Amino acid sequence: ENAARERSRVRNLRQAFHSLQAALPSVPPDTKLSKLDVLVLATNYIAHL
Repeated sequence: ENAARERSRVRNLRQAFHSLQAALPSVPPDTKLSKLDVLVLATNYIAHL
């Protein structure tokens, strides 16, 4: 049960990062980025709005 809950949590987190990356206009769709890169780019994008 704990393992299934953790897998679900990780899957949800991965999907959230994918959605955040997809919302960044300066990043091509197939670009592989680390979670840190996604957060930095999103922070910079929001700061420039």
